[in-house]
Amino acid sequence: MTCPRMRLRSRRTAQIAAALCLAAPLGLAACTPAGVAVGAGATAGVAGFQDRGLGGAVEDSRIRIQINDLWLKEDEVLYRKAGLQVQNGRVLVTGVMPTEEMRAKAIELAWKADGVKEVINEVQIGDSSVGDYTEDTWISTQLKADLLLDAEVSSINYSIQTVRGVIYIIGIAQTDQELQRVLNHARGLANVRKVVSYVQVKTEPREPKLQGGGDTAEQPNDRRQQPTTQDDQTPGTNAPSRSDTPSTSNEPPTATEPVTETDLDA
Repeated sequence: MTCPRMRLRSRRTAQIAAALCLAAPLGLAACTPAGVAVGAGATAGVAGFQDRGLGGAVEDSRIRIQINDLWLKEDEVLYRKAGLQVQNGRVLVTGVMPTEEMRAKAIELAWKADGVKEVINEVQIGDSSVGDYTEDTWISTQLKADLLLDAEVSSINYSIQTVRGVIYIIGIAQTDQELQRVLNHARGLANVRKVVSYVQVKTEPREPKLQGGGDTAEQPNDRRQQPTTQDDQTPGTNAPSRSDTPSTSNEPPTATEPVTETDLDA
């Protein structure tokens, strides 16, 4: 006799396996610069279903290739430790790096890619382990599967990265209701400490709200992009600057208000 818990686990595993099979062509873009080039073809194949369209998807793939190439030429360790998501010219950099200098270099190089509109810095400082990577990969896999299997979510419009139990989401939601479904899926997963969303809502395009920042760094100025959604209950001691924007003006750094950030550890 099979117990209900085993049946539930088997069903969950089968769902995730199916989602992985459907998403496999897009996964080619995450390994190496060469892999990104191969994945660009797969991206073009599904771009017709994305809100950014074929042109936007191809442009994002080109930006991804260029940034990965810049990172790899600069420092192989930096390249391996950096995570990268690109949506409509908006670049989200994640990962765990050993030093502030490496993080700053990663952001600086990301801005050098042609066509970049925004660089969001969510790189953490510290040490990471194989166990962390395995757990984070499993969290991302579950969320991608949940979104793919939710008929009320256009999962193809979202990019997801998990770092040390923090889920970062960037993309375009059709409605506020769809975005809430995505966030609820993320919050419902085990071992998730925080959910940070940089998702823009299609029906209500929002301009960044700027407010005075506290940094006085000179070159480049530091614009700190706050997430559209941030669920935060355990603020980290090594929280990154949210966005670093090169500027030639003498104005003080500015920050964009978060949409949502939810911390789930409290």
